[in-house]
Amino acid sequence: MFWKYSSFLFLLNFVFGFQGVYSQRTCSTQRPTLPLGIANGVLDYPNYGFRPKGLSSGVCETWEVSLSQSDFLSIVTNSSESVYLIVEFWNLQCASIKNISTCTSVDTMSNVYVLAAQTIPQVVAFSSANIYTPPLVSNTTYATYGSYQDIDANSYQRGYHRLVIPLRTDLYLASNFTWEIGVYNLQNPNSALASYAVLATISKNEPSCPQPVFRTGSCSNNGVCSVNPLGTTSASSVMCVCAGNYGDYACQTNVRRFNSSGDTTMVSVSANGWFYGQFKVTVSPNSFMKPAALVELDRSVVPFPAGGDPLLFLMKRPNSGGTMFPSLSDLNLADIVGYYFQQEQHYILTRDLDVGDNYFYVAVYNNNNRFSTLLPQATARFQLTVKWQVWGAFNLCPFQCSGNHGTCYDPYAYSISGKNLPYSGLVPYGTVPAPAKFYCGCRSGYGGDLCDGYLFNYTIGGFSWRDVSSSAPGAWTYYLLTIDPNRFSYKMNDVAIEWSIRSSLPGTSFYNTFMTIDEGVYPRSSNFNSADPFRRGFLFYYSSLAQKSDPPATLIIDGSEMKPGYAYVLGIYNSKYLQDTLFTYTLSVYEPSSTTTWLHPYMSVVLGIAAAVVLCFSMTIVRRYMQHNGWSPVQEGASLYPFGGNGNGAGNGVQMSTRARGVPEELIGTFHTYTYHATEEDRRHIRQTRREARRHQRQRGLLAAATTGGGGGGGEGLAGL
Repeated sequence: MFWKYSSFLFLLNFVFGFQGVYSQRTCSTQRPTLPLGIANGVLDYPNYGFRPKGLSSGVCETWEVSLSQSDFLSIVTNSSESVYLIVEFWNLQCASIKNISTCTSVDTMSNVYVLAAQTIPQVVAFSSANIYTPPLVSNTTYATYGSYQDIDANSYQRGYHRLVIPLRTDLYLASNFTWEIGVYNLQNPNSALASYAVLATISKNEPSCPQPVFRTGSCSNNGVCSVNPLGTTSASSVMCVCAGNYGDYACQTNVRRFNSSGDTTMVSVSANGWFYGQFKVTVSPNSFMKPAALVELDRSVVPFPAGGDPLLFLMKRPNSGGTMFPSLSDLNLADIVGYYFQQEQHYILTRDLDVGDNYFYVAVYNNNNRFSTLLPQATARFQLTVKWQVWGAFNLCPFQCSGNHGTCYDPYAYSISGKNLPYSGLVPYGTVPAPAKFYCGCRSGYGGDLCDGYLFNYTIGGFSWRDVSSSAPGAWTYYLLTIDPNRFSYKMNDVAIEWSIRSSLPGTSFYNTFMTIDEGVYPRSSNFNSADPFRRGFLFYYSSLAQKSDPPATLIIDGSEMKPGYAYVLGIYNSKYLQDTLFTYTLSVYEPSSTTTWLHPYMSVVLGIAAAVVLCFSMTIVRRYMQHNGWSPVQEGASLYPFGGNGNGAGNGVQMSTRARGVPEELIGTFHTYTYHATEEDRRHIRQTRREARRHQRQRGLLAAATTGGGGGGGEGLAGL
């Protein structure tokens, strides 16, 4: 009943609801010529390959780029020059398909492949997860075979692709120049590529920087193209250095700057849209504390419906100065736990800061695929706050431990001072190291990693308990289940959980409510990749349970799957993403075996069978003993009433019919027989035996008469027996 993540494709499909690609069906045999242009100067329509009607789903198209030897010689004068073929592709939306000047670039695109090779590249796709492309060139060195592809564009689902192909000048100075460019639309059925443009240029010495905004200059006119900022010769080393509030790989995105710790902004993001922000933290070499940076996303400050399904990212910009923003390929940098549990408050806290300047990018993606039409509002609204601390006592716990519900502790400060953090009571003492980032010590009555819910303590082992509580929208209720090892056997006992919502509405309407059971941790500390079923944060949605039985059937936890010394956190959460409903529920936890027998069910069956065998054996012995001594309740031929009569004083009671005994006579007649002839010695022995028997009989008669004192008929009667 538990689940865990596997591959990235599976994660996107499961968590975000993305669908797979479909098989390619047809491919155009036409290969229109794509004119080449020179990177120096502004390029206009004559040099674009323009397809105003785009491509249908499952259709591919190839373009041929060719240059004669004489034309190549007019560009390249000697074989020592570095020359690059640059292929650019734009996904477009056009107001008029007859006028390219009415087209604007579309930022996103999925499952559209742009490849370049010296022969026509082929792409085959079948099933939702398997796409087979031709062999790709693994680096930017010269290659006479293989296909070039913008890997980043595919990974980040960009609408702009840019292929940088280094050319062997010595080869093309002696022969004609021909390359094939393929555009493959492998989107879902009925999802056509509306319009697109493709451009091929020759760049001498250094490749140009990206220009993702259609018909706009390098770096989107919002930055400067810095060539080889790292002193390398790789074609991929060119980079846009952005100005003002712009960022991303080509300065095409407006970025919100957070200038000081505690800076806050209200954000609104459309469906499947992005928000980007950035901030800088400077760490002094004299800082004696371990610095930290924190980003908080709070939906609870917005009246219902806050809307959307936000996912928070935090990326530290590399020291090389790269300007790549977070994307859906960077789920390791996201607050997946807060997203998974549909929390009102999301956060990411990092202590990965170096001495000097540290640059961070903040991103929020509003996913419109997981809940689809269930969302009351597609646009996500929330408050975003950025904080950091580089000196002094650490007090940077997320959301300040939910206000006054707990105290913030710095694990780093405690470790260097030799002190121990307050004991959580969730795990055997000393078995789990202190958290590396922060620790909220909750006040009595509160629980959770952020002290964000009410906490009730119960003991399992010889006891059962029942709780009736109300669940507020966007709130947790935690039940800390402690096992009594003296009363609970992990091998013999189980734990039963009964959960029902008190409402006139059907249980299937509470699709915003779920239960989770975690071992030794609160839900926010779940590890989805854990092999332990109680560490994965599995959700029991009330609506799913009610589909089978309303109220839901009892959940049984096998005691053998539980670990001695660990406490178990049963959490109930009323999500505010889809509904704003207060409800009352009943929760009962007990040992199912304690209400019937102290034995384990399997042992009860074994002992029951053994007892039946012993009982049958005993009854057989008693019956044989009674028959042997003539104590049978009804004798053959005897009256039903042992003292005669019929029970009312009348004599001659009802007689039982005589039952046949032994082997039937007709069966005996079938046996083999023979005649026995006694010898003279046998006859003499028989006669002697009979005489002795008659003598003993006379002696018993005389003895009986002497005993009765000559009682007349009585003595005679006995002697005649």
